[in-house]
Amino acid sequence: MKSFLFTLLCFSFLVIAHSQIVHENKIDNFKKNEADTNRVKYLCKLANDYKFTKPDTCLLLANQSLLLSKQCKFEAGESDALKLLGNANFVMGNYPLALEYYFQRLKIEEKKHNPLNYAVSLDNIGTTYLYFADYKNALAYLYKADSVANFYNLTERQFSLKINLGETYYRLQQYDSAHAYFYKAMVIANQHNNTSFKSEAMVGIANVLAKQGNIKLAKENYSLALSYMSNNDDLLYETNIGLATTFEKLNKNDSAHFYALHTYLAAQKNHFISKQLDAAIFLSNLFIKIKNTDSAFFYLQQTVLLKDKMKGEEKIRETQIMSSKEQLRQIQLQEKKEKDEAVRKQQLQLILIGIFIPFFLLITLFISRRKVHVHLIKFLGVISLLLFFEYITLLFHPFVEKITHHTPIYEILIFVTVASFLIPVHHKLEHWLIEKLIIKQQPLFNKKYKIKTKKMVSKIPKID
Repeated sequence: MKSFLFTLLCFSFLVIAHSQIVHENKIDNFKKNEADTNRVKYLCKLANDYKFTKPDTCLLLANQSLLLSKQCKFEAGESDALKLLGNANFVMGNYPLALEYYFQRLKIEEKKHNPLNYAVSLDNIGTTYLYFADYKNALAYLYKADSVANFYNLTERQFSLKINLGETYYRLQQYDSAHAYFYKAMVIANQHNNTSFKSEAMVGIANVLAKQGNIKLAKENYSLALSYMSNNDDLLYETNIGLATTFEKLNKNDSAHFYALHTYLAAQKNHFISKQLDAAIFLSNLFIKIKNTDSAFFYLQQTVLLKDKMKGEEKIRETQIMSSKEQLRQIQLQEKKEKDEAVRKQQLQLILIGIFIPFFLLITLFISRRKVHVHLIKFLGVISLLLFFEYITLLFHPFVEKITHHTPIYEILIFVTVASFLIPVHHKLEHWLIEKLIIKQQPLFNKKYKIKTKKMVSKIPKID
């Protein structure tokens, strides 16, 4: 009974010590993870600043953020990094890769309870399909996002989704549906008195009206949008070209020339080649119409040069995409190398411990053949068995953490259950081992006893 209590006490002590070490390791990991999560947030913020101006830099920073997020199991950081990777590839025109990152983010957000991030993920996928000219899938994801935004009353996201749905129907040449969604966006803008929203919705409505042939009303909406506009160069260029087009259809060529030239010069100054090209094409056609051959020829030349320039930029973007892929591959290889090294070290430690335990048992067996105190043999035998069973616990612990997701109450229940089986087995093995070790001592003691007996007998005198 005493031996059983001693064994139970030792086993409990080792389990508690092991749990304490694990707890301390978790605290250390928590502190390290906290520092890592702050670094992830900083990298995401920095990447966000570069996503439009330097998308290749954004890709590099977002990749670093993604890998660090995975290492410290920071799902929010991983989601933000994937969004930024999608955004950067979208800006660079790599829509398939952008979709891939957006879908990865969607898988994360589906498990969480953040309606805004979930709606944004769906919106990003729908918008990418829109620019990919896959309008069927674009509508499917935009409708899903719109239902989430409406249910949770996500005002800003409701507006952008109405604009995106209107743009999708506009490109499908379903102008009635496009007008309906642009009008819904305008209602949201008026409800919140947001001038930026108003200008965007008005441009959408004006584009639809121009396609439907309502030129005067289209011009009014373009002009009103222009009065609300601020800090949106892309929308400004679109509005000016829209005004130029409406004035040209109203045979007001001077006004058409004014707005088209304004767009051309502003886009040239800001290196916005696609909008500069749109303005150059419009101006060349306008001057051909009014039979101004010199100006028409100049802008035709500019059109050719700008197209070549755009092709050059496309090649640069392709090179940037290839470079970013290679950077990602190198980062992934480095991450895999570090993980493999960590696993190798852990496996090596387990192997060394696994070798040490039977070696320690052999030492115990060797000592049991020498003239030592029985209590020492018992103690070494108990320690050998405790090391063996603690080694089993050590091997079992990662599996338990994985299936319980680090939930303490489930972990302790599993370990208590395992201990209820292991302790009786340990007790039986202890008795068997100690009995075998002590029996090996008996011949030594018996031999010593017989020698002493002979000496005593030799001292007794003979009696006749």
